[in-house]
Amino acid sequence: MIANKQVILPIVGIHGVFSVQRLVDFVRTAIAMGCSTVVISKAMGAAAQSGVPEAQKVVFKSGRNMIVVADIPDVVELLEPEKLIFITRSEHNTPAIDFNDILKLVKGQKSVILMFPGSEPGFSLREIEYGEAYSLPFVERPGLSPIAMLAICLFELKRLQILD
Repeated sequence: MIANKQVILPIVGIHGVFSVQRLVDFVRTAIAMGCSTVVISKAMGAAAQSGVPEAQKVVFKSGRNMIVVADIPDVVELLEPEKLIFITRSEHNTPAIDFNDILKLVKGQKSVILMFPGSEPGFSLREIEYGEAYSLPFVERPGLSPIAMLAICLFELKRLQILD
């Protein structure tokens, strides 16, 4: 049965989020899709005050892991990913992500983090220097929410593993 096939997913994270609802929806989506670890980087304002505790509740009930850090350098320092991938809204003229490349790394037991922008305009060039930036293929305009981008990425990674 397809639903019983073991799939491996990377760590996912959201960076620079202000909105409580966006943060909680991101975490719920990551957990629902099967992620074991969610990173929250640079939560600000209401997201930091109310969103992080609400997200922690969701993660705790699921038995998964959540890490909250101040900024991207802390993600790199604490988790030491072999590949940190920023999924952008195409604002930096980035190449389209190749999900097969990500899958090879994850299946090879490599530490991979997919980081999504929590607010407009997305990641700064300074932040992107800590990893590699990619956009989603077939997206015509930079208007997708991080929740939609997360769902597309995780769905495609799962689909490729199930069909493998």
